[in-house]
Amino acid sequence: TKVKDRKLAKQIADKREQTAIKHQELGELAIMNFATAARRYMDDGGGARFLAPLIRRFGKMRVLDIRPRHVRDAARDLYPGRSAATWNRQCIVPISAVLNHAMEESGRTMRIKRFPERKTERPVGSAEWNDRFVTKATQMGEHRLAAYARLIFTTGARQGQALKLLWENVDLENAVVRLWTRKTGRGAVVKCRSAILTDDLVAMLANLPRDHPQDLVFGIASARYANNVCDRVMEAAGLPRLTSHEWGRHAFATEMMVRNDVDPVTTARSGGWETPKLLFDRYAHADPDRAVINQVFSTRKQ
Repeated sequence: TKVKDRKLAKQIADKREQTAIKHQELGELAIMNFATAARRYMDDGGGARFLAPLIRRFGKMRVLDIRPRHVRDAARDLYPGRSAATWNRQCIVPISAVLNHAMEESGRTMRIKRFPERKTERPVGSAEWNDRFVTKATQMGEHRLAAYARLIFTTGARQGQALKLLWENVDLENAVVRLWTRKTGRGAVVKCRSAILTDDLVAMLANLPRDHPQDLVFGIASARYANNVCDRVMEAAGLPRLTSHEWGRHAFATEMMVRNDVDPVTTARSGGWETPKLLFDRYAHADPDRAVINQVFSTRKQ
């Protein structure tokens, strides 16, 4: 230990011995820093979103030295004045993912208590709201936007999925559309689900031009542009302003479960959610999806 005091030498030696034992038990995890753990997490397909400021703050810190209080302090420092939901989404969730990925082989886990979030009622769309929107968009010559709105509402598709939808993933003959889900950041495609198209939506899609250079079904590459056009249609139709999530995916779930008493399992599977609870996933039996979708969303026969 290169010190003359025997007692101090013993303390140093004991500390090094414990470190060596821990290293033998945990392997590389014993000395791995957060920057290395984050890089490996992303290399294995983990999302890179929100990680940059966390790497700057914790990059040189050992994974095993990071404590829940460090993470909560970082959330407040990095995003001052923001809501608990933001702190959880942009700090606690990504850090927990990186740490648990690093600890996976050792059998350890890191549980970081989230900030309590205040639940607020948010507005939600409906079939009537969607009908009025589609009618006004059609009157304004925005036929692609009308079909886009109908697709999001009747399939529970996310805005990004709808805007990136290619004609090669649309099967009008079988009334099915394939929707791809991707992780944020550097993550690859993780899954594809087939969503059922209502009869009126099949007709709307069949009459759309297929002239976009990137083969986009709705011809809109920018979410900001889509939102701006939607805002103009809502204003012209005298509709309350809602986000695409409120009049789309959130409205889909409400229309299915609350207004039409469809069971949660069928709703989750039809809308592309993970099973609501393990109980539903294992013991409930979903109704035939095609019949349910057309029963709920199909308009009168043309």
